[in-house]
Amino acid sequence: MAYGGYLNRGDSYHGKTYVYFATQESGEALYIGMTKCVSTRLGQHKYTATWWDMFSAVGYITCETRELAKHIEKFLIQTHQPIFNTIGK
Repeated sequence: MAYGGYLNRGDSYHGKTYVYFATQESGEALYIGMTKCVSTRLGQHKYTATWWDMFSAVGYITCETRELAKHIEKFLIQTHQPIFNTIGK
């Protein structure tokens, strides 16, 4: 089972395994990734990601297992072709 929602810039959310996606105001996906802690991972992206200043919101999907998260991440990357993902397209 998986469920999701949106985080706005400045929000944080800790939990199990997440697939997250940074989007522009238009809804276009900039980056899709997987993590155990969305706020920690976004903190890392803040200093390293070229897309950081371009995103307006981060959506997430909470997954029951890491294996499910891997499948969802791969599907979303292949479907949405985010411009800053280099692996999995």
